[in-house]
Amino acid sequence: MLENIEKLSLLVDKLTDYSIKLSSENLALQSNNKYAEDEIAYLKKNFVDQESELASLRAKSKKLEDLVFVLQIDIKKVEEDLRAQLTQKEIVLNEKEVAWSEKEKSHLSCIAKLEEEILSLEHKNAHLRESILSGVDRLKRFKDILPVFDVDVKNGDINGAA
Repeated sequence: MLENIEKLSLLVDKLTDYSIKLSSENLALQSNNKYAEDEIAYLKKNFVDQESELASLRAKSKKLEDLVFVLQIDIKKVEEDLRAQLTQKEIVLNEKEVAWSEKEKSHLSCIAKLEEEILSLEHKNAHLRESILSGVDRLKRFKDILPVFDVDVKNGDINGAA
């Protein structure tokens, strides 16, 4: 019986050790389970936060895409306006160039007419000069040919030279 008691005592010791070991393992598992539960809760919260942040980023991305679309439309409008302004300026510039060219042609035509008129006047002047010189020569010849008369202007008396 003593032997049985000793066996029983050994068995109880083993059971106690095993129970302590199981309790220790259970505590470790509970601790690990608590840690795992905390980790899962943290990961779930982190996942929810990231999902929320992702949704916020998607919304911002959508807003930016919409803004880019609107800006592209605005850029196209500005480009069209600038092209229209450029075209209008080119038209005005061409009109000014044509007007300037016409004015220049008109001025050149006037200058040519004036030069022709000056040339004509110079010819007339030369012709008149020749006529005057010819007239002076004739007068000298007539003076040499004709007798000299004394004219008394006060009395109206004309005396011929002898």
